[in-house]
Amino acid sequence: MVFGPRGNENSAKKLSGTAKKVAVRQKALAVASEALKIVVKDVKTTGKTKEVATFFRLTISLSAVF
Repeated sequence: MVFGPRGNENSAKKLSGTAKKVAVRQKALAVASEALKIVVKDVKTTGKTKEVATFFRLTISLSAVF
């Protein structure tokens, strides 16, 4: 075959320094946000805004401790 691949091709993509920094920053933020997730199994509420807001404030303040 005259025009076929010869086996010495380099298919690596070149990234600029800015693109590399952005990729690293995005990955770091993804890992950090994964560590900050909180799972609440059971919530008993009447649905009042003040009650739910208090619950979220307590949940966030407790997660900051851990």
